[in-house]
Amino acid sequence: MASLAVPNSGSASPSVPRPTASPTPAPISPPLLSADGGDHALQASLPAHFELTAVVTGLDYPTALATADDGTLLIASKSGLVYAYRNGTLQDTTLIDLSLEVLSVGDRGLLGLAVHPDWVPDGGATSWAYLSYTASGVFGEEIGHDEDGHYSHGMLTRYRVITGPDERLAFDPASRQVLLGLRLPDGSAPDALASLHDSHSSGALRFAPDGTLLLSQGDGAHWNFDDFGSNDPEGFDDFVHPVTGLRGQLPLEQDSGAFRARDPRSLAGKLLRLDPETGYGLPSNPHWNGNPASNPSRVYASGLRNPYRFTLRPGTGSSDPADGDVGQVFIGDVGHTDFEELNVVVQAGVDFGWPVFEGTASNSPYDVFVRPGQNPLGLPDSNSPAPGPVVAPALTWSHSSLASLQPDGVHLDQAGNPGGGFIGACVILGDFYVGPDYPSQYQGELFFSDYGADWLRSARFDAAGNLSLVRDFGAGLGNVVDLRHDPLTGEVLLLELGLAPFQGRVLRLRYGANLSPVASLAADVNSGDSPLDVVFDASASSDPEGDPLSFEFDFGDGSPKVVQSGPTIAHQFTSDGFYLASVEVSDDGGLVSKAQVSIVAGSSAPVVWISSPAVGSAPSGDTALALVGGGQDPSGGDLTFDWRIDLYHDDHVHPAFWTDSQVDPSSTSTSYAIVPHAADGDLYYYRVVLTGTTGSGASASADVWSIPAGQALDPVGTGVPISRVDELTPPQPLGLGNADVEVIRDGVSPAVGSTELELQFDTEHNGDQGDDDWIGVSLAAAPVSQSRFVSLTFREGAHSAAGGWFEDPAVEVRVGTEWVPVQDLSCEPPYPGGTDPGPGFEQYVFHFTPTWGEAIRLRGKPGGSLGFVSCSELHAQLLSPEAALPQHLNLAQAGTIISSLDALSPPLPLGSGNPNPETIRNGTLPVSGSTSLHAQFDTSHNGDQGPLDWIGYAFDPPRTLERVVFQEGLEQPTGGWLDTLVVETRLDAAAPWTAVPGMTIDPPYRGAGPGTPSYESWSVDFPPLLVREVRVAGQPGGSGGFLSVGELEALGPWWDAGKCGFTTYGTEFTWNTLVLDSATPPLLGYPGLITLSGADPGMPGGLMVAIAPLSVPIGPFFLLVDPTVSFVSPFLTDPDGELDWIYALPSDVALSGATLFLQSAVKSLLIPGGLRWSHGLEMSICE
Repeated sequence: MASLAVPNSGSASPSVPRPTASPTPAPISPPLLSADGGDHALQASLPAHFELTAVVTGLDYPTALATADDGTLLIASKSGLVYAYRNGTLQDTTLIDLSLEVLSVGDRGLLGLAVHPDWVPDGGATSWAYLSYTASGVFGEEIGHDEDGHYSHGMLTRYRVITGPDERLAFDPASRQVLLGLRLPDGSAPDALASLHDSHSSGALRFAPDGTLLLSQGDGAHWNFDDFGSNDPEGFDDFVHPVTGLRGQLPLEQDSGAFRARDPRSLAGKLLRLDPETGYGLPSNPHWNGNPASNPSRVYASGLRNPYRFTLRPGTGSSDPADGDVGQVFIGDVGHTDFEELNVVVQAGVDFGWPVFEGTASNSPYDVFVRPGQNPLGLPDSNSPAPGPVVAPALTWSHSSLASLQPDGVHLDQAGNPGGGFIGACVILGDFYVGPDYPSQYQGELFFSDYGADWLRSARFDAAGNLSLVRDFGAGLGNVVDLRHDPLTGEVLLLELGLAPFQGRVLRLRYGANLSPVASLAADVNSGDSPLDVVFDASASSDPEGDPLSFEFDFGDGSPKVVQSGPTIAHQFTSDGFYLASVEVSDDGGLVSKAQVSIVAGSSAPVVWISSPAVGSAPSGDTALALVGGGQDPSGGDLTFDWRIDLYHDDHVHPAFWTDSQVDPSSTSTSYAIVPHAADGDLYYYRVVLTGTTGSGASASADVWSIPAGQALDPVGTGVPISRVDELTPPQPLGLGNADVEVIRDGVSPAVGSTELELQFDTEHNGDQGDDDWIGVSLAAAPVSQSRFVSLTFREGAHSAAGGWFEDPAVEVRVGTEWVPVQDLSCEPPYPGGTDPGPGFEQYVFHFTPTWGEAIRLRGKPGGSLGFVSCSELHAQLLSPEAALPQHLNLAQAGTIISSLDALSPPLPLGSGNPNPETIRNGTLPVSGSTSLHAQFDTSHNGDQGPLDWIGYAFDPPRTLERVVFQEGLEQPTGGWLDTLVVETRLDAAAPWTAVPGMTIDPPYRGAGPGTPSYESWSVDFPPLLVREVRVAGQPGGSGGFLSVGELEALGPWWDAGKCGFTTYGTEFTWNTLVLDSATPPLLGYPGLITLSGADPGMPGGLMVAIAPLSVPIGPFFLLVDPTVSFVSPFLTDPDGELDWIYALPSDVALSGATLFLQSAVKSLLIPGGLRWSHGLEMSICE
């Protein structure tokens, strides 16, 4: 029996463990010298005659690039390593390893690197290298206050660089000097750089023309909620750790959240100007207060959120530090939810407005936030004066809207024509081009990129720093984190972070008439016992101009190199060891490209697996994600295990967002505490990777995609079902199944082994499809760029000897007109396939690497004598921002379907539509013009309903509604439409129906009927109402007088149940028997309803509303709200001993986040004391 396997075990990828952490130089592990098999990822879309060529490959998450005048490149890694590239070679030892000191959780790590402007690596006065990073406690001795690394601080250190007798560069550990962030014996660090969450920490380091050192620093605040301060008490110096006895690092006066950016007492959210010898401020700085060690004396510009990269404009500024003029500084400030900024500092002391402004717009709610009550520390808020002149950004681009580019009219495409704007998510600022090789139009232009959108652009500014144009340059880049210019050639250098360990690179943006070949190298085996025979294949190499290529193979084992014209070669490795085999591919013009692969002889790759999280798991909230896995070395040795979590956020990736290393002979387990890395409406998900490595260096990895709850939706209901039958003649199935393809998304799932053919669609067509059959769905519209398909759920239909199954299914997505197979496909349970199909109506879930597409299908060879497939249900999972932040909450499933048929005999439809009323709320919306009978429910009943027909929902308890979406079904001469349309509601089920006030219908309702399309939809909006019942009603059309419904949505406001709602408390007090409850969200500006039940009928009582809870016994009962801060609303219970208490919350945003506590007491003649008491109900209010 053929089988598509489920196990989430990955393929072998030989590598060796990273170096052991040490403050001294350490040998670079061999993988650092290897690439990912070739230069295929260099094929970005660039202007003619431009190309990206690899300078350095195989770096472990490089983050910052420093250039020296002699051409030396120093490269920082996220974990705390520093590499050197000199004279065309990557040094085989690191200059230093600070991984014990550097905290690299999340987006933090070693992020800033610079060398002395007159750098000479001789250990002398100009040999200094400067590093900016987030610290993990005291160097090599103790962890930070929070073991998860949330409460940390940034540091600035410097080391002298020395050249050894072997010409290797190294940092001199004895020369270490801490310029900022040194912790005092009590644990505090008054000049620390705030880093209270896992991003917005250290930035860039650059020297100004006057010899002063500039450093950019993020606000160190939370970005996943509005951070006004008081969220991280452990990070401030009034906190004493119960175990270490150490104080928090930051002065308490900096506990102002994002407002630190506008407080000169904090170094966060600033551009700093420092004396490079001491880290002190200078008298020529704008906030100089006479004390060079004070934080205000160090500040040069403020109001920045995450100024990750900046540069200085050549030819501007003074060489005298006493002038306080460093020249024009261009800052890329990474935005929050809306805009990226390019800011220009033309004078000291300017403020760029964050958090009161983002882009050029006011930033709610920071722009109206005022600190309540006393403010003895003088923490800033929206009423505080800016610390300097407020300057608008020179350029802003939106995260979502092309039209929001500011200023207007500056954008040009590659051809120089007016552009339509651009979007992005994470600005990476580069340098000004002043080299001799690029076309003259780029001379003096500033190059910058966007990490989230993978593009490269250039901008031109006039002499005063005013923007004149922005031109498109490149698209499809990798995840660029730094841009510098080569001091020898002037060419742009790009630093790629990489998506996995040892995949980072330094790339050169080269211009020339002849473009370099693209090298690629693969091996048929990567590991095995010695002697190991390997066939190397470089046939995927190419040349842009089609020039003939020559190949030079180096096997890395000391054997002679082989030069030949053919792309394949066999080689035997006779000795155990780790080898890097390479090929250099040359064209006729002498340009060369290199690719490498890793070979481990003497050891086979281990088998590695992950058992938790499960494939496609959906963790929710701030929970811990359990990580459990294991592995086995075929030779019986122990394995080293490395966990890694990559965070995918909208269009970009945060690789190695979290890591953990363990050594265990058989298995490994740990956990990751999920903190949602997103603002409301952002999309995020995780790739969990476990790598097992043998003692000899062979490794293999397994990975699982984990999709947090609320990040994906099923798009099938709004799409268009498609199948292979559509391409045949006639384009309908010819078998015994339901010929209406809508059956595959009606939500009805027959039991395994069912014989109900009408509940499935099959593609039987006399075998016309041959060996290629498929079924799928096309989306109603192309999804946004960050959306991704992640799974396909396929429930088969009936099986027979004639067919009904796939022999070898695969999943494909359509991009434009091309169908593309997904990667890393697995199936749960394993799909049997082959010639033994199983009982039929079984369900299979296909998981794969998240993939963008406009359609998705299951494709393969059909089984059976007639060769066809069957399907009863088909659904997909699509990662989508729409799922992350929906506009409304569809409450249809919470109600009971009601209609005019309920009063008729029999209370059932008598027409030809789907008799199951559930079809009106199964999430399926056929396209306008559909002729499906199966996808609609109608009220055909021989006209018995008369001139008024209707259908709707009843809710118990009541709900808040503000929109109804009505999709009609199939129009027939006998009926299926309404001549008029009205939405009516009632709160009392015995009261008359009332038309909703202020109703608007979009599009305007028109008299339907034959000649107009079926399955049209109308959205009916009205002011928020509390309802127990809602219906659409009107005069039915047609000779039979009835309506039809494809889908009926009853929409209320969407609300985040994790931030607001109702929570019951005090249920342990069993004498408190009354029940308070609510199903309406406590949203500002909306009405709400609280129900009371369990009381005596017709009795007076009161609802107490307080701002504080309590727990005080009153006889056998308990008072659960504080009566000193309460008000009481009196009432009289109804004949059933119940009450609906209606309230309306004001629209005052200052109340967002407020909490109220409610309890009710009702008179009773049946119990001691004469009162019945309820439990408590906590109300959390939000927008």
